[in-house]
Amino acid sequence: MIAFEAALKVLQKENKPLNYREITKRIIADNLWQCDGMRPEATINAQLAMNIKKYGKAALFLFEVGKENGEALEVSDA
Repeated sequence: MIAFEAALKVLQKENKPLNYREITKRIIADNLWQCDGMRPEATINAQLAMNIKKYGKAALFLFEVGKENGEALEVSDA
């Protein structure tokens, strides 16, 4: 499973907004993805941000300000 798919799976399972750090913790805890880099949370954050930037309102993820230190992401209805 790639990082993007793992993040989507975690968010769908939780069905609530999570920041990218918490998403990464759950991905690693559930052994959904392994990162060879030193900062797996940076990879997850980049994957989520790229999807939002590329697809806008049609993105699979929605950035919400004001929750969990202003860094909450949730699965959109799209």
